[in-house]
Amino acid sequence: MRVQSSLTSRFAVLTIAVAAALTLPPLAPAQSAIACSFAAASDPGEQARSEYDAADVVFAGRVVKERVHRVATYSPDGMGVSYSGYVNYRIKPSRVYKGYVHSPQRVRFGGLGSSCESKLPGKGPFLIFADKPSADDAAKFAKRGVRAPLYSGACSGTRKFDPAKVPYGPGRPG
Repeated sequence: MRVQSSLTSRFAVLTIAVAAALTLPPLAPAQSAIACSFAAASDPGEQARSEYDAADVVFAGRVVKERVHRVATYSPDGMGVSYSGYVNYRIKPSRVYKGYVHSPQRVRFGGLGSSCESKLPGKGPFLIFADKPSADDAAKFAKRGVRAPLYSGACSGTRKFDPAKVPYGPGRPG
């Protein structure tokens, strides 16, 4: 009986500790886990050239409009929910370093809820590395009477814009 009482009290203490851990607010502010960031991560050099070469379009600009699209996905057992989605931006280009952009340019950042969170921190200016839409995507948007957006994200090389740190030449007006 004494062993059972000891096990019962240990179980009660463990249950209380778990309940407290799940219900109490965290001691430190929560931060999202971001594998890639929009910080100025690249020095002029090989990484910057690689990001430039990988992108269809490279331009600098400021956010003029942001629209977040979140999708909730529930687990089959009903015990959990995860969120995913994307953010549509309208960005007013100031300099174009590669490709062609419109003014304002629609850019879709995917990956909300992933380890590569894709939401621009503020209005900018940003150096945007983006890809053109596929032919199928372009056709789908054209049926709706709109241009397809460019596609980008935090892991594309997109970062805060500093004209002194752009190794691609002066670019052209946006």
